[in-house]
Amino acid sequence: MDEETKLLKNEVKKLSKEVAKLNKAQKKNNKLLKSYYDYFNNLYLDFDLKPKGALKLSQELCLDLLDFISLVCMKHGLKWWLDYGDLLGAVRHKDFIPWDDDVDISMTRADSYKFMDVIDDELKSHGLDDIIKVVPQRLIREDSIIAFTQISITHEHGLYAGLDIFPIDFTDHPPKDVAKECYDAKCEYHIDLINGMDKAKAIDKIYEKYGLSFETQQYFWPSMESYWGNTRKFTLFETDKLFPLRKTEFKDRLYPCPNDVNYYVAKSYGNDYHDVPKVVKVHKRVYYLKRKPNFEINFKMFANRLKEANRNFFSELLDSWGVVYYREKAKKEQNIDQKIPIEHTVKFTLKRDASSDCRAHVQIGKDWNNSVFIGQVGAGNTFGFWLRRDGVTDKHHVHIPSNEYVDVEYSYKEGVHTLKVDDEIVTSFTSFDYEYDNLLNIVIDDNSSMSFLMIS
Repeated sequence: MDEETKLLKNEVKKLSKEVAKLNKAQKKNNKLLKSYYDYFNNLYLDFDLKPKGALKLSQELCLDLLDFISLVCMKHGLKWWLDYGDLLGAVRHKDFIPWDDDVDISMTRADSYKFMDVIDDELKSHGLDDIIKVVPQRLIREDSIIAFTQISITHEHGLYAGLDIFPIDFTDHPPKDVAKECYDAKCEYHIDLINGMDKAKAIDKIYEKYGLSFETQQYFWPSMESYWGNTRKFTLFETDKLFPLRKTEFKDRLYPCPNDVNYYVAKSYGNDYHDVPKVVKVHKRVYYLKRKPNFEINFKMFANRLKEANRNFFSELLDSWGVVYYREKAKKEQNIDQKIPIEHTVKFTLKRDASSDCRAHVQIGKDWNNSVFIGQVGAGNTFGFWLRRDGVTDKHHVHIPSNEYVDVEYSYKEGVHTLKVDDEIVTSFTSFDYEYDNLLNIVIDDNSSMSFLMIS
């Protein structure tokens, strides 16, 4: 064996030892990283951690901004739902993702156009156009653009609250290679916008090329406006997993969400979405905000203005709907005795423990023997309405929905009693024998809760 071969062999041995050391160190580091990952999962998922300081103020202001946008949509009959990180936060934490500081919602493309037609006027009419800015798209640099609509509260180059809107697009013709075609369409759309093409024209071009539609169809594409490198996968969603929308709990409030929220989130983020991600992406807005002088005073000023505008806006809506009784969170109350119209509509959101017998109902009538009972009337399978006259009960039960929150709507008009659950008629009965014009009681036990009770 010559000298050169010996040297090479020795070098290989040295390198092999180094590789063995590196492998050993990697295993140790992986074990250490896993312990940190398990620790953070434990902290974020099993403990009730609360934000503080600028992050807390930012999240609260984002909710006030979301409530205003929700009222705009409510007034104009537009559907929206929590999406992206906020939907994930609602499912995993019933709250914001712990480090998040903005809100993401989605709409159909058609509703997003209608929204853009009215939002400026609504901001002006509620005196918020000086603090809330709506930016349909924004060129970051020559080769990059934010294509989705951003609604924000900014002050002295600081972003105090932000809400992003992502439209979806329908199709009946799923492509063979979904990931590739969705990605190609998104890239083409962004490049057209960067090159100065009008947004509506860019959309029309993509719609024609890829067979998309404004009308509800079997499938939908997630937003083409989202970032190219977004964490959401390029995939098609089944529309019947989205509609009809349901409610989900988010920061002690109820907001619209997809019908099959677990399908939706798993499709977006993978089946391990219940776990905190190993790589966390943060905006760093709060990091810069808390270094600004008077940031707490500014947060308070913006929050006070938004809260007042939201109160006035909601009062205007209630008046326009002819609401005679409203409770945001109804409690167990007896002997209310408030007159209501003979022909009326009762709406509320019911939260029920499906594993327990529970009661949560509204009673309209004169007394126990002469009333209409609406909701979860008694223990067991008694969801629906009872019509009671002179002590005799005519029961109309329907299948108890399995989801935690249900929107209930009962109406009486021209002798017809109709019950809707999540916007679908589930039972109807005609009789003039149960005409009552008095809200008598609200009955809710410990296994249930009732919110957004409106009678008009």
